[in-house]
Amino acid sequence: MSLTSSAARRVAVGIAVHCIVLGALANDLACSLNGVQVSGTTCKCDAPWKGATCSVLDIKRRPSGAAPAMYGYSPNVTSWGGNVVAGDDGLYHLYVSEMVGGCGLNTWTHNSRIIHATSPTLDLTTPFTFKDAALEVWAHNAAPVRAPSTHTECPGCYYLFHIGSGSTSTPPQNCTDGSRVSNSPPYDGTHEVMGGVAGVGGGGGLVHRSKSPNGPWEPLPSSMGCNNPAPAFAKNGTLFVLCSSSSIWRAEGVASGNWTKIVDINLNDSPWTGGAPSEYIRVEDPYLWCDENDNWHLFCHRYDYRDGWPPNPNQTDPVLVSGHAFSEDLFSWHYSSGPQPFDPWVFSEDGTRLNYSTFERPHLIFNEAGIPTHTVHGVSPVWAQYDDHHPCEVCPARPGTQHSCVVCKSSEYYSWTYTLMQELNVP
Repeated sequence: MSLTSSAARRVAVGIAVHCIVLGALANDLACSLNGVQVSGTTCKCDAPWKGATCSVLDIKRRPSGAAPAMYGYSPNVTSWGGNVVAGDDGLYHLYVSEMVGGCGLNTWTHNSRIIHATSPTLDLTTPFTFKDAALEVWAHNAAPVRAPSTHTECPGCYYLFHIGSGSTSTPPQNCTDGSRVSNSPPYDGTHEVMGGVAGVGGGGGLVHRSKSPNGPWEPLPSSMGCNNPAPAFAKNGTLFVLCSSSSIWRAEGVASGNWTKIVDINLNDSPWTGGAPSEYIRVEDPYLWCDENDNWHLFCHRYDYRDGWPPNPNQTDPVLVSGHAFSEDLFSWHYSSGPQPFDPWVFSEDGTRLNYSTFERPHLIFNEAGIPTHTVHGVSPVWAQYDDHHPCEVCPARPGTQHSCVVCKSSEYYSWTYTLMQELNVP
């Protein structure tokens, strides 16, 4: 039996091809590789997907008694993004960017570090508890992954991708003198350490590695520039990383810093932006994963500067925050054009809706079968501060609007953000 061109490309980049060799892909491109066509153009979606083309996440309503956030709300400290990996100790381990000094996200370029928090459960009523700093200032955009047993270089190891090195010679800003952002609860920095921490990893500008979720974290070298890395493992243990929203690289040896670029995919020159860079619509911060059928997917933060106040007749409705793309082989990508995979709000069981000005840094938590069970996001709670009908009116201007929702998160006095987890509808 000859391999399809997609399967041949899978072999070329080191991806397992067993589901291709045995026959057709388990899911259809028309159903976003998240389901199958059952009659005509009707898709039967796998959990936790829904919609006409299986491109929208099926998110559970937030139960009564749920904590406002998984991290950064109480005790209050500005956090951003991050993700969770399961440890062999029965705990879930969160690695997330945190701003030191009581500061908001507008200080991320000099106050961000990556902290480690834990929880015994993924129940939304139980927030994660700070444990230690994985990487001190300066490090940002934590993207942790755990290696499968097929990753021969270091089976079962924990990889922590990021930007920054975990060290700096510039003292972080201190915002506890009254310059604290005003959209947050009172600051509680009881666990915070300003400056270096003995034994904390540093010195690696792309990735650190540990055999334990508790560290110590070993910095690994890298010869490539990689902004906002999005790592993912194939079933056969090959490690890939999507860099700078524009190129995918394969690890030939992570410890040696040996990476090979396999394909360019410029998300800012894609169908999402009209095939060319756009003045208004931008794409950033992707999250890459390989599903249980060996297909590839990515989420990203899509945004439209025109979304805000006063309304622009050409703005996106609802506020644009997300995109989903999918591929059989990492080379040829398809971009969902219908409803976005998730919107910038949370529904509660009682039917109330909480709006956010932005809903970014999407990540997924998977069960042992490789099925997504939860999402993790960095969110800004700024919405209608003074008038229910004037969203984002306290935020700065951007092309197309006087008050752009996407920049609320980093605007002065309104830059408190936190990390939110949502549960997906999975049997």
